[in-house]
Amino acid sequence: LEGGGARLLGPDEPMSQPRSTPLVGRQRELAVLLQAWRQPVGRSQALLVQAEPGLGKTRLLQALLEQDEAGESRHLLLSCLPEFQHSPYHPFIACLQQRLVALQVQHVEEGPAAQRRLLAAVSPALCEQQPRLERLLQGGGAAAPAGDARAEPDRHADESLLLAALGLGRSGGPDLLLVEDLHWADPS
Repeated sequence: LEGGGARLLGPDEPMSQPRSTPLVGRQRELAVLLQAWRQPVGRSQALLVQAEPGLGKTRLLQALLEQDEAGESRHLLLSCLPEFQHSPYHPFIACLQQRLVALQVQHVEEGPAAQRRLLAAVSPALCEQQPRLERLLQGGGAAAPAGDARAEPDRHADESLLLAALGLGRSGGPDLLLVEDLHWADPS
């Protein structure tokens, strides 16, 4: 619409990121995040950004990514949602599904082919885990095919596969892991 307003995006129009709102009164917190970001390579750390809902935690993390030094990093955003609090793998699975959609579009592939490409990019040895990944992407509760020992439910193997498929814990993986609304990851 002319002069502002809203516009409905159709299936052929790419969605753009909304323009960021100004960061107000959070320069000190942003400085702390940037100082932590500047720590020497190889030194891992965890930071918790905690505040009441609506006080700008997400905007603060966006501001961090808008900084040149952090914005050019490989980052991974996992979002926990209240409606999936009984599905602890949901943030990982949703992120993988987004990556698979991008691969499908980029390479004009169907789901299983894109899954194999994603796993092969991490490690060719992971390709044999494609049935397990398929089960996880379908909700994690799908029964494994009869006689397929590789796809039998195994929590440790499922978690290892999800972490590996997202490139966590390996060279070339994300430099920055952002987990949004972690309190929704578990109902306890």
